Amino acid sequence: MAKLFKVPFKAGDDFVLTMTVTNKVSVEAVVAATAVVEAQTLYDAEAVKAQPDEVLLASLLVILNTAKDVYDEAIIVDITTWTITSSMRWITKHMADFIVDKVDALTGKFTLKCPSEETQLWKPRVYDADVQFIIDGKRSSCQTFQIDVKKDITIEEVVP
Repeated sequence: MAKLFKVPFKAGDDFVLTMTVTNKVSVEAVVAATAVVEAQTLYDAEAVKAQPDEVLLASLLVILNTAKDVYDEAIIVDITTWTITSSMRWITKHMADFIVDKVDALTGKFTLKCPSEETQLWKPRVYDADVQFIIDGKRSSCQTFQIDVKKDITIEEVVP
């Protein structure tokens, strides 16, 4: 079983987590990734030579950087028309719904937010969370991740 990604967080702070949706398995992305590997291999082969050809090395670096740029463009996902929701649970108890803000929908960037007024009520422990996407009427969720909430030492506790 894969280890879950953990987000460290202090209770009482504003929770803001920026995420980006990418597609690394599309045909375009796989072709672009292959080109990056090939360009890196050519660059590395020249760079390790005892007397590398500096002009060739500079040209190979341009090719490598271009290949990386093409890859970065190939993995972009437009989330403009998607509905995105996210929540957090502890065991089976619902703890929070996050506000979702599409920061740059054309490049797949969004944030999950929860204000400090709510997070100050979160007890120190590890919570499970995920993001759910509705795309053309079909529901899909990201892999579950964890939010590792710690006590904020500098916040005064209210004594009843």
